[in-house]
This record gives sequence, C-alpha cells and structure tokens, in this order.
Amino acid sequence: MFENLPPVTQGSLGLSYAIAYLTKRGYNVSVPLVDNQSYDLVCEVENILKKVQVKTTRFKQNSNYCVQLKSVRANRTENNIHKFDNKASDYLLAVTEIGDIYFIPTSDIEAKNSLSLGPKYESYKDKL
Repeated sequence: MFENLPPVTQGSLGLSYAIAYLTKRGYNVSVPLVDNQSYDLVCEVENILKKVQVKTTRFKQNSNYCVQLKSVRANRTENNIHKFDNKASDYLLAVTEIGDIYFIPTSDIEAKNSLSLGPKYESYKDKL
C-alpha cells in the first residue's frame, strides 16, 4: 500500500485511512486546521473528545511492524526531534503497509522512540 511513496504521501494516505477507520467505527472525526500540535485528529468517543496521533509504517523487525514514535519538526533554522509523549494524545492509530490498523490507548505505551507492534498490541489490531 505504501510502496514507493514519499514519506509525506505515505503520511497523508495513513491519515485518510485513520479518518475512514474512525468514521466506520461510528466516531465523529475532526481534523485540526494547523499542523503544530502533537496530535493529528480529534474523534468523539462516547461524547468525549479524544486526541489521536496517526503513524504509518512499512518497516519490520523480527516479523513485527515497527512504528517510529519520535517526530522531527523542521524549520528553516533547525530540526527539532520530539520524543513520544503518551500524555500528549489519547490514542495512537498506526497503519501498516498491509492495511492493518492498531488503535492503541497511549496510556498503554511506554516507549518513547519506536514501538514494535508485536503480541503485546495484538488486541488493538483491526482492519479497515
């Protein structure tokens, strides 16, 4: 699904899949107007607004997909590397290159740099 796509296009496709997945689950989804927050979407879960960070991956390690959690925000003068903060959003929605979707409460994530989508997160795995 992500084969030969530049990273920006891969991210846009992942965001589209996330919106479709959350909508299919019956959530109202909102997209922020600007891109300077630590989350990508807001969805309404049982009348409560929840922040969702969306990540995509095509990288495997030991047969498990791995998600890069840290982000690099570049501007004209410097690159800022931000480690993952599980308190900055309520959910991580990871989309793999084969279309698997993991909708994980960030309170269940201890990693700061990368996350292996192995057996620990199998219960959060779904398909669009």
